[in-house]
Amino acid sequence: MVGQNKGSRTLDIVAQKLAYFPVPKVASSSMKQMFYELEFGKKHILKSGPAHLRGIHNAYFRTRDFYALDLDFYQGFSRLAVIRDPAERILSAYSNRVEHLGELSEENIDMDMARALNLEPDPPRHLFFKNIEKYRLLSDSVRHHTDPFTRYLGHDLNYYTDVYKMDQLGQLAEQISGLFGREITIDHYNEGSRRAAFRWLGVKARKNLLTYCAGDYALLARYFSPPKA
Repeated sequence: MVGQNKGSRTLDIVAQKLAYFPVPKVASSSMKQMFYELEFGKKHILKSGPAHLRGIHNAYFRTRDFYALDLDFYQGFSRLAVIRDPAERILSAYSNRVEHLGELSEENIDMDMARALNLEPDPPRHLFFKNIEKYRLLSDSVRHHTDPFTRYLGHDLNYYTDVYKMDQLGQLAEQISGLFGREITIDHYNEGSRRAAFRWLGVKARKNLLTYCAGDYALLARYFSPPKA
């Protein structure tokens, strides 16, 4: 049975002693789709109705804060984490949540707060990354998708038995296939928006993004090094 993130649980399959700790904008949609298929034997189809009741993230598998979980429950489990370059993750969040979905548009934010913070809606990338901390105040969703890795994975990756980069999802699928004795695939989702590139940013925006991501680069130092500003 897959734990549906109720209470202090994350995504888990108790019989196979498998647990996955999702991070927004790090293949979490792909992984949750895979867990859904393991649970229900079919792909998740977006249903009609309010968005908060029909999406896989809200209706089935919520992403929990690491320190709100019952971590003792997962002793003896294979504990999986998927990671990606921190700056690339935030760039992806901007492309998807701001450019593609318009979550910082005038219709979706408190314009009085925006004016008080001296921010404009629908910010181009250079403005967003020069003022990322302020823009995060205007949108719960933008904040959720740009919160640091430590919120979702904790401060020590040694807790995890298996850590995979985004480009290693094929190897992760092989591991899960071995556990279940059948072929498992991890498909790609949320690729509809063109991701902003670090090289497209001005120097000030690059420096601010790297400052914002400094804690994540420290956490993931074994896997990633920050690009040069």
